[in-house]
Amino acid sequence: MPLLVRYAEHLAGLVGNVADEAITGRLRAVWSAVANRFRSDSQAEGALNRLGVAPGDTRRQAAVEGHLDDLLREDESFARALAELVNATPGLTKAATQITVTNAGAVAIGGSLRIHGSGGSTAGRDVGTGGPNS
Repeated sequence: MPLLVRYAEHLAGLVGNVADEAITGRLRAVWSAVANRFRSDSQAEGALNRLGVAPGDTRRQAAVEGHLDDLLREDESFARALAELVNATPGLTKAATQITVTNAGAVAIGGSLRIHGSGGSTAGRDVGTGGPNS
């Protein structure tokens, strides 16, 4: 879903160059694959078109996600083809993922996280300071 939202933002002019033309091309291919499959379902097609106009609208994202989830469960060959398309370009999912945290207390992010600060204090579960024992 983040890939579709990222490309919808690109279509709506809300972001500039996604990363490079190769990434933009892959995002376009994912969008086109989904759009082509949604053509047989007017509600799904309408949901995707509305997402293209307002990609930040979480209700529109949820509508497309619901239709896409149903489609992927019903059509395993399309699910495999879409997964291959997404995985064909290294870094594609990273290009579509952006996390911004401002003035937050506790934050959980999957993957690795580096915290740099002053004072030398850290707290939390499985937190290391970068020293020899961490």
